[in-house]
Amino acid sequence: MAHCRIYVVFPYIAQHSTNGADFTIEYMNLTQPTDHGFHLALQSTLDNTGPISATLDPMTLNLTDANNQVMGNVTTPPIHVSPSGTTINIDQFFDITNLTAFNAFTIGLLKNSTAYLQISGRTTLHALGLHTTISFNKQLQMGGIGGISNISISNFDLPAQAPGGIQLTTTATIPNQSKVSIYLGNTTFTVSYNNLVIAYISADNLTFAPGNDVVQMNGTLLESALSNNSFLASQLFSAIVGGNSVSCTVQGLDSVVDGDTIPWLTNIITAIDAPIVLQRNISSLLGNLALSDLALTLTPDGGSMSANITTGISCTLLHTRFLTLVPFKFPLEVISVATSMDILSPDNQTVATLFGGPQAAQSTNTTLTTSINNATLDIVDVTGFGDIIQEDLLQNSATFGVRGYANTTVQTPIGNVNISGISFQQTFTFQGTPSTKHHSNGIGSKGFGGAGVQLGTANVIGSDINGIYLTIPVSLSNPSDITASVGTIYFELLYENITVGVVRLDDFVAAPGPMSFTSHVYLTASPSDLVATTALQSLLSNFAMGNVIQTVFSGSMSNSTDIPCLQGAMAGIELSGQVAGLKTQLIGKSTLNLGLVDILENGFSADVNVTNRMFPV
Repeated sequence: MAHCRIYVVFPYIAQHSTNGADFTIEYMNLTQPTDHGFHLALQSTLDNTGPISATLDPMTLNLTDANNQVMGNVTTPPIHVSPSGTTINIDQFFDITNLTAFNAFTIGLLKNSTAYLQISGRTTLHALGLHTTISFNKQLQMGGIGGISNISISNFDLPAQAPGGIQLTTTATIPNQSKVSIYLGNTTFTVSYNNLVIAYISADNLTFAPGNDVVQMNGTLLESALSNNSFLASQLFSAIVGGNSVSCTVQGLDSVVDGDTIPWLTNIITAIDAPIVLQRNISSLLGNLALSDLALTLTPDGGSMSANITTGISCTLLHTRFLTLVPFKFPLEVISVATSMDILSPDNQTVATLFGGPQAAQSTNTTLTTSINNATLDIVDVTGFGDIIQEDLLQNSATFGVRGYANTTVQTPIGNVNISGISFQQTFTFQGTPSTKHHSNGIGSKGFGGAGVQLGTANVIGSDINGIYLTIPVSLSNPSDITASVGTIYFELLYENITVGVVRLDDFVAAPGPMSFTSHVYLTASPSDLVATTALQSLLSNFAMGNVIQTVFSGSMSNSTDIPCLQGAMAGIELSGQVAGLKTQLIGKSTLNLGLVDILENGFSADVNVTNRMFPV
């Protein structure tokens, strides 16, 4: 009787236990794809089956999507169920019977964090010496891939010229939070920047496995896309060089296995539409900056600057030990450079800014030569910039720094590209032009202490009621590396350390090397200044008698220049030299009539023949 009862309730117990069992997919691997299917390796567990061991005969399970569409089926081996649970392994070819349903399932699996799968079938269950037919139906909630929205790029490079553009290589880490692994074959993607496809990249034998997949990708930055969009190309390259993030979009294009396109795989690939960010460290593209033929033109409001620039360039180096230092290894030639920079004091403070327009450039694998030409100089710290000028004029050397950006035009395999924001910073030490007051004789030039300032023969060119006008040729050598144009400057004329006149230098340019110019001298003294008039009497007497006269051109803080940053340097300058007296006596029969009769009549009684020319001071 008991045996009969067990037999009666056994089908119910078997079905109930089956319904209550937990079916979990541990992993699902899709490999060896064909047009109509793939090899499926699936491992699952069946738990919570009750206290009785049982065996399930092999059964055919239909795999159905969330819309109850059958995608295909699998056949299980015999399943031995124990109270502690069991593992079910399926390893067979899966024939896709409904491509539309299968595509919907796989794309849902790709895009969503959760995917739903229904499995159903019938089999015979054996337990306790009995057997019965049961239905095996399970609604599974699987972890989805989640949309491939967190792709990270650990590095990317542009290593060489390639047909159609520039080779692009990158390493991408793609997270896959599901338990599904899919072999995608040789896959191709597009990379878009600002809605423009700029590159094709591909990954060979790509398997999208659970976890973080590290994928090596290679492709081409497209000349056809960027050569006709110079603004976008410039924006892209400038961001790469500057270490800025470049937001792009990766979209799947196709999938090829053994030379054939697999439609259902391609459907998975084309569903990929994911943001990526390309970024690398700031590139030290320029280094070892050198300035030569530096020329300053100073005005009361600022001025301009010109110079030749030679710098190391790190963009086309062929030596592999440098490859991590540079952003580009493809052929690249810089053809134009525009420079903006801050001029820095020795303590790294900005004292002036410089803005230069585009200038022609030439580049090799390691060297770039260009220039700045009449770049606008804006002095923001008069004292700080003046200290640099003063060092150059009065000390052995002048030290200053520059920090700025270069905007370049470069020839690349995708056409001319403007790369902006190339940073540089460099400290320079230039040869100074020192002078020592009351000793060596120079406009602040170091060589003057040996060779001295050579003063030519004075030429008297005119007079007025208060004084005499002369011109005196001046020759000297300037060892400084810098050319400075400072307009008209003035000196006090000292004789025996007493001011006896004014010296004017028009449109003065201090250039490196030998210099010759004409000084315009006005000899004068106030009648009320007995010391000055006595000194002037002595100078004129010695001059008229042909004696050598020792004179000094002395700079002044307030009276030498109207250029604020130059005033401190001018105050430290002294030109010391000897003026030869007249070779021919210019003594007539009348006394000197120069408007200085009252102060000179007792000390100088001769008529000096002068020209009738005069000049304003």
